[in-house]
Amino acid sequence: MKLFIKVLILMSFVSSCNSRIDCNLDLEYKDGITFYKGKLFSGDCSSFYLNGNKMNEQSYLNGKDNGVWTFYYENGRIETKAIFLDNKRDGQWKYFYENGSIKQISYYKNGLKDSIWKKFDESGEVEWEKSFKEDKIMPSSN
Repeated sequence: MKLFIKVLILMSFVSSCNSRIDCNLDLEYKDGITFYKGKLFSGDCSSFYLNGNKMNEQSYLNGKDNGVWTFYYENGRIETKAIFLDNKRDGQWKYFYENGSIKQISYYKNGLKDSIWKKFDESGEVEWEKSFKEDKIMPSSN
């Protein structure tokens, strides 16, 4: 009987560790805040394509977008890698072509466009470069 109880407890623990939250199915979004089962959501979630490949990974803290977010193409390659801090875009954001080459590098500071942004063609050549400060494009951009 003791062995049965230990196995039951172990199975319950393993099952709770493997439970994952689906960003698209399990979470509720209202006025920029994210809820899970009626409470502010803190943690990570993922969604998957029908083929089983991951669609996205997202992180939240107290109902707000927070941490690294990654979006994937259906083929499994990364589409976008982004950072949120307290519900605002922050830091470096990278966008990729479906073949895996870099498409664009952007920066945000406290939710506003910042620093030098670069857009690349599929062969890796720079298409344009723009400089931003506090969401405004700087005159030196080409």
